[in-house]
Amino acid sequence: MIAFNSLEAISIGPINIFTHGLFMAIGVMSAYLLFRKEAEKKDVSPDRMDSMLYASVFGGLLGARLFYVVLNWHLYSSFLDIFKIWEGGLVSFGGLAGGIAGAFLYLKLKNFSYWNIADLAAPYILLGWGIGRIGDFLSWSEIGTTSNLPWAFSVNGDIPRHPAQLYSSIILIFLFVIIQYYFKKKYILETGLTFGATLLSYGLFRFLIEFVRDYPSSEYLFSYRSFAQIASAVLVSIGISIIIFARKKNHENSTA
Repeated sequence: MIAFNSLEAISIGPINIFTHGLFMAIGVMSAYLLFRKEAEKKDVSPDRMDSMLYASVFGGLLGARLFYVVLNWHLYSSFLDIFKIWEGGLVSFGGLAGGIAGAFLYLKLKNFSYWNIADLAAPYILLGWGIGRIGDFLSWSEIGTTSNLPWAFSVNGDIPRHPAQLYSSIILIFLFVIIQYYFKKKYILETGLTFGATLLSYGLFRFLIEFVRDYPSSEYLFSYRSFAQIASAVLVSIGISIIIFARKKNHENSTA
């Protein structure tokens, strides 16, 4: 068992920087800067990618908040409480859906090839999330289930738990490396495959990690683990469908 105290915020004078938000910001910016660098090598306009980032981040925040509010409507006594995003309450599946939708709408409006950009950007979603989960570990949010394993963590005097956040971080960064530096290069000429493989791999990862994640029993009207695993299964199905569609389309184009 490993014991430590959580670090929810870093204080710099009167300013508190919350570790959860800090590492999410580091993850987003690190992933985006690497994506932007790769996009520039492929002669994609950096200005357009900056605008796409704004659209994707806005869509991601909107989607993450919307999913949480819909799933936890009973927690809000006032309509205005819905907009108090600083009090917490985001759902990552909503963030993923909203972020993809925001980027898609922007690229459609600019008549840009969505699938090519999706293939370029998709692996970096895994990297950004992987870095962001480090903040969850330091603040000890998104906690794991109880465990007696040697690497279980007892935080703030609590019972030992799986470090589900670290599992997530390690697995997501590993998936990024595999998809970015092996899968993408191997199937570089097959449009849509990298995007589909990213959704498929994230869905599988999220389905499995739910078995070692714990949730407050009093907050939700239903089993959040069940919702997350159903959403993961849907994501896997979407990923497989995209891969099948992309392979068929690429085959038709190559034989035309």
